[in-house]
Amino acid sequence: MFKTEITTDLKDPKKSFDELALARCCVMATESLDPDEFSAFMLAHNSLVERRKLQNELID
Repeated sequence: MFKTEITTDLKDPKKSFDELALARCCVMATESLDPDEFSAFMLAHNSLVERRKLQNELID
């Protein structure tokens, strides 16, 4: 299971919301997607984390 713990400081509410929403999507993806679909989700997830400089962990 992936670590989805997010600590919000709300200094940047939009970024905090993005982190929470992405963590929730990660939980849903691990429970609902088949391996091929999850591979596509991993690519999108990791790109968002890197581009938006989110505190979410990358999925390996």
